[in-house]
Amino acid sequence: MRISEHEFVPYQALTALESGRVLVLAPHPDDEVFGCGGAIMRHVAAGDPVQVVIATDGALGLAADSADDILTRQCESVAAGAILGYGEPCFWGLPDRGLEYGEVLIRRILDTLETWEADLVYAPSWWEVHPDHLILALAAAEAVRRCARPIRLVMYEVGVPLHPTVLLDITDLRERKQAAMDCFASQLKQQPYARRIAALNRFRTYTLPRSVKAAEAFRLMSRDDLREDPLRVIRPGEYYTQTACRVTAPPPLVSVIVISPGGARLADALDSIALQTYSNIEILLVLTQDVGDVDPALLQGRFLVRTFPAPAACQPAQAANLGLDQARGDWLIVLGEDDICFPDHIASLVETLSRSAPARCAYSGVRFEEWVADRQMRTEVRNRSFERLDLWGGCEIPLPCLMFARALREEGCHFDEHLDGVHAWDFLVQLSMRTDFARLDQVSAARRFRCSDATGAFVPLERPGPHSLATGGKEKASEVATARAAAFEKWTVLWSGRDMLDILRHWDAARMRGERLSEELAAQLAEREAVLRTLAGENAGLRERLDALETDARMHSASVLELRRTIDELRGSTSWRITGPLRWAVSRWRGLRSTQAKPAR
Repeated sequence: MRISEHEFVPYQALTALESGRVLVLAPHPDDEVFGCGGAIMRHVAAGDPVQVVIATDGALGLAADSADDILTRQCESVAAGAILGYGEPCFWGLPDRGLEYGEVLIRRILDTLETWEADLVYAPSWWEVHPDHLILALAAAEAVRRCARPIRLVMYEVGVPLHPTVLLDITDLRERKQAAMDCFASQLKQQPYARRIAALNRFRTYTLPRSVKAAEAFRLMSRDDLREDPLRVIRPGEYYTQTACRVTAPPPLVSVIVISPGGARLADALDSIALQTYSNIEILLVLTQDVGDVDPALLQGRFLVRTFPAPAACQPAQAANLGLDQARGDWLIVLGEDDICFPDHIASLVETLSRSAPARCAYSGVRFEEWVADRQMRTEVRNRSFERLDLWGGCEIPLPCLMFARALREEGCHFDEHLDGVHAWDFLVQLSMRTDFARLDQVSAARRFRCSDATGAFVPLERPGPHSLATGGKEKASEVATARAAAFEKWTVLWSGRDMLDILRHWDAARMRGERLSEELAAQLAEREAVLRTLAGENAGLRERLDALETDARMHSASVLELRRTIDELRGSTSWRITGPLRWAVSRWRGLRSTQAKPAR
């Protein structure tokens, strides 16, 4: 394996970053200068509008009566802003070391960048160890991911060197940046921060030409990078799970039940939960195989993880019921190790339920992902609404998309352990008998496709749909069909005649809608085929005309060639040479007559 050092650190420095409207997010007064003061000056010089937001008041460590000290820190940032040339910053005044990663902060950032119409958003990197830096970094990344416009996240470094994609040459700006850093006298009394940042900027020239004396390091990421796979992109290390903040009035507890044999993909499922913007979650890990001690690194995170070994030869339905019985949350979610939640999945489902009473279940759309042999990801999105009779007729909502009230378990809803293979559908029918379903019209979860360990080939997980059967050949299809028949036998006993009639009418109406749609599509197809035939006829006529014109052109070309040949022969003849002086004399005579002729009055 050959790796170039250029893959880790840039060996060239830019003199300016991308142009556009700039929003700079700083956790404390001074971070905007320490982390990206040079970049701000470059944007100002290029005429880019720059808005700086300082999130906290920076009051930690100040006196109890710190109002004047807070004002002092704000004045220092204002003075530094004047030196950098962007104007005055906006102060949110949130408590120092009190930033909370969640919907409130993310939406405030999103509103700000939308109001400012930012093209570039500067924020601390997610490698920072200070909790305010880290939380602001993750919140900014999530806000950029949600933005409706194409936008770029630019991460800067203050307390911890980041993994850069861009180095910015600030050699000619060193003195101005130093002057701006010197404005923060209250902080420089505590630590020589300015000297350390200057040393960091000097260190960043390690891979650059000798002419570069100072550089700032940044990591650029687009909105689409964050949307493509937030789990792969937002994985800064163990620090991303740390926060000292505690919510005084926590929102309802959500229990996330993860059913896994303890394989390698478990880390992805747990990390996707750790990145949730919702703040009150417990994780119940149900291990369906004896894997010994679970890697402690998997269990360290923002949320409590409780592990339960399932009995030997435990089937999925039994494992799911074990999780239901141990859950303490108001709301429950069941995931497999191949299921991934996007960062706003739980928060969005809870919000949907809060405004959709009396519904006690909510569901979102899902994205199916398959990594094919050339390492390219192939995706398919399912985001549709389900009626109760859709479920009764055999349709299925993927479990990672579903959140339901624990009270429904207490009312008797459970996974039927005699219906493995269709237990999820049976559970949905049980829920639908007791509550309405609220729909979240967005794709906020993913189900990944599984790679066969035996052959190395990629085979899809079972995709839910009307009367869907699992993949795996005729034998597997036969097993699932048998289980589905047993499930329908169970419910045909429990459903009333009116229920059965409603199901038949619903699916008959769906069939008729399908037939009407087929007829409309057939008519549209026939109409387009007629247009194509007409165009084909016109094309044939035009081609015939073109062929005729090409024939005429060839004939004219032959005539022109023949005339040129005749002219060449004439000019090469003896008579042409003999009569040359006479032709010259005639031409000369005509020219003299034309100059002597008087113009008519």
